[in-house]
Amino acid sequence: NFAIVFAEHELAPKARRREMESAFKAARTAYKAGRFQDARRRFEQFVQQYPESDKVDDARKYLEKLKERLPVVTSQSGDTQS
Repeated sequence: NFAIVFAEHELAPKARRREMESAFKAARTAYKAGRFQDARRRFEQFVQQYPESDKVDDARKYLEKLKERLPVVTSQSGDTQS
């Protein structure tokens, strides 16, 4: 990943912004396609990797919506709660 390997390079901030945009769009596309497990994973990863993004609040809103659509895993055995 260019932005990490070449963090001091003048193009690194632009590369990081593009990565953030791409990651958010991929998560949103998964959500809109009904791939909710994938969307949740992608939004969680987005929030963790890009806390400085102006899209973090939007990602968190999608995660709240996903809580309504997906069961919550309550144990390592995979038991779920509705």
